[in-house]
Amino acid sequence: MSTLRRRIQRASARLFNTGVQSIPVPFELICECGNRVSGLRRAESFLHSCSSCQNKLLVLSVNPYPATKRVPSLTSDEGPGSRTLAALRELAGMPTLEAQQEPSRPRADAENSPEAASAKPKSPSALSAAEPAPKPGSAPKSSESNNENAKSSPQPQPQRPRTSLFKRIRRVFSPVRMITVSTLILLSTTGWWMIQERRHENAIRNWRSRMDVVLRALDQGDTEELMTALPEAIKAADVLQKTDAEAMLARSLFRQSDAISRLSSADLVDQLEQLAMEDPETIQTAAELLRNQWFVFQSGLRPGSDSTSVSLDLPLQFAATTVTIVAEAGLLREYLNAAPTPRTAFAARIDHVRIIPGPPIRIVVQLDGNSVALLTLDLLAARAGFEAAGDPELQLLLRNQQAFLSDEPMLAETQQSSSQSNTAPSTGEQQQ
Repeated sequence: MSTLRRRIQRASARLFNTGVQSIPVPFELICECGNRVSGLRRAESFLHSCSSCQNKLLVLSVNPYPATKRVPSLTSDEGPGSRTLAALRELAGMPTLEAQQEPSRPRADAENSPEAASAKPKSPSALSAAEPAPKPGSAPKSSESNNENAKSSPQPQPQRPRTSLFKRIRRVFSPVRMITVSTLILLSTTGWWMIQERRHENAIRNWRSRMDVVLRALDQGDTEELMTALPEAIKAADVLQKTDAEAMLARSLFRQSDAISRLSSADLVDQLEQLAMEDPETIQTAAELLRNQWFVFQSGLRPGSDSTSVSLDLPLQFAATTVTIVAEAGLLREYLNAAPTPRTAFAARIDHVRIIPGPPIRIVVQLDGNSVALLTLDLLAARAGFEAAGDPELQLLLRNQQAFLSDEPMLAETQQSSSQSNTAPSTGEQQQ
């Protein structure tokens, strides 16, 4: 039963070309001249010539014992037909072509052959008797020349079987590795998707709850609650990537509330007056104190030198020193082009102050265009120091700025005055 199993295994190995290849067995001998002779053993013993002294050396065949027995190769480079024939020979118990081609010469006969006897190493006494005496004028051969010849002669190296590119690719991209990598990619993608979904759901809940708080705070006039709820609402809107009117309103209110919370307690006109009174040597140092301070402005706008710059129509002059306030703000320039009147109310941060020596000395206050926040609500305007309740012009200005940010049509002063004049008689008639 075991013999039949081995036959079936050998037949399948020959048919599918999955057997192991034959193992090369190297040899290394030391010649009498000191040269090392190396190579690969064969199926039968043979004579190998020394490259230094041309002496014949006997090289025994491959050891037939199981420890180092040469295993016949079950792999073949031939086609499927030849492999099928070899598999049938194995099943039938017939000798294969490799076994027929290998000589079955016994080892003892090879060692007792006349060639082996002549190639056997001789004893030192026999060598001394066989070698002729050197001539008086000739120099004896030195072992150094033999070693140099041995080094210069090419040594045969055992050839290693080359692995095909297809087998190397199969080793790198094995099925187990591909399944493992695919599983890791699937798990990581699923985890990322679950995190994003959870983040999206939390953002939806936070946005709705925070906006309810914002609207309630606007109705009740609670600025503290408004400033607390707006940052969380903006974070949720950024996660949801909202760009609708409600999100635009929340962002506008957040910019206004953030700018108003940063307003400086000092008056800008008083600080500019003190700056104009400084000496020319210390005026630049005093101007650095105005940097990064937030102030609120209400004045007209004038177009600047380029398409994004504007200057405030705010005539400030202290003695011989004139003050000019400019800003590189595209928002203010767009509002100037769209508004029926060039007046505006906004909060901004001072970026730097530039001193132009004279006489007369000029002070140029440069505002940070990215920090500009247009005021749109009476509640926030009152917190900034304005009294919009008794100022119809300021109420119209805040309404127009809200309409500008919401992409709605703005009203002119004549329209508001005409609407007030139309409503006045009706009110008087009702009183009569």
